[in-house]
Amino acid sequence: MNIELHIERLLLDGLPMNAAAVRVLRATLETQLASLLTAAPPTLRHGYSVPVLRAAPIGPAHVAATTGRDIARSIHAALVPTGR
Repeated sequence: MNIELHIERLLLDGLPMNAAAVRVLRATLETQLASLLTAAPPTLRHGYSVPVLRAAPIGPAHVAATTGRDIARSIHAALVPTGR
């Protein structure tokens, strides 16, 4: 099964990051989401749209990879909540 996920805009308010950190965050976010969505529930197989998703708050941005992982987990939790 192929899953297509389009994130139009990702706002990271208050996280000072340079270009290298943004690249690490993006790569980690993509990798983590791909991993989390490999076992997508049937409800996502027929299309699913979320106009606005507010992810759970994340901790301080000490490491871009950690922040990317936390954001991916928040997105996954919003798309595939327990019981769906």
